[in-house]
Amino acid sequence: MNKRMAALGALLLLSPAAAMAAGNFHYSLEQFALIAGYEDCVREMGRQLGDDQREALMDKLLRERGLSYQPRRVANDRRQWAYPEYGSQRRLLEYMIPANKMDCLERHGGRY
Repeated sequence: MNKRMAALGALLLLSPAAAMAAGNFHYSLEQFALIAGYEDCVREMGRQLGDDQREALMDKLLRERGLSYQPRRVANDRRQWAYPEYGSQRRLLEYMIPANKMDCLERHGGRY
């Protein structure tokens, strides 16, 4: 019985779906909402900028707020938030992201 349970436990640990379902997020819900809001803000403010320049601006603005912008980690978290079990958090993000975008535009809109 113990061997069977150990094998099952090892199988679950190695399963990519289990790792994703375990909630291995890089950012908290609040941090993700801030990052996503600032992404929208920088897209709007920096239309004339290239991709690298927008990423650098994102990192600069988020560092002012105490976060580091790491696109791969953000993309990973975005995929995880799409899972059905995070539906209530996604509904909360629908309110938080636009609020953070507006905050960013109010703080930085005239400068860039």
